[in-house]
Amino acid sequence: MSKNHNCLEGIACPKCKQEDVFSIVTTCKALVHDDGIEGTNRHEWNSNASITCRECMYSGTVAEFSGVPAAPVIPEERMGVLSTAHVSYEESLLIPVLLASGALIGMEREEGWLVHTSKPHDDAPNLAYIQGYMQSKGFQWILFDRDASGVEVFSTFDW
Repeated sequence: MSKNHNCLEGIACPKCKQEDVFSIVTTCKALVHDDGIEGTNRHEWNSNASITCRECMYSGTVAEFSGVPAAPVIPEERMGVLSTAHVSYEESLLIPVLLASGALIGMEREEGWLVHTSKPHDDAPNLAYIQGYMQSKGFQWILFDRDASGVEVFSTFDW
């Protein structure tokens, strides 16, 4: 049984059994100025956080040090939401064909399209530009929605 009853309750090194001090990768709220950090508070971590025993330097996850199963890691992909007005009328007719043929990854929606950024197509140069730009910004998906706002960085089309 753990001697700790506060922040480290239930945590012990699985290798050396030490329970006193650990390095844990946390998230926190900090007041940051150009010349440094004034203070931090609300330090938080979860069962998948990295932890290192300061005694024997063994590293693992908080779950491993707690003896409980880690929470599942759910893959994430970023999606940007853009107006369908960023697609020309000609390309708006072509996108469903490219999606149906597998030339584009995604799906057609009543209000637009969901398009993956990884597979630009030469027959839709404006769309390919948007896909490349969004991919360079870390997005894997683009949701083109007729009700979404326009973005200044892309051309808009009135159709």
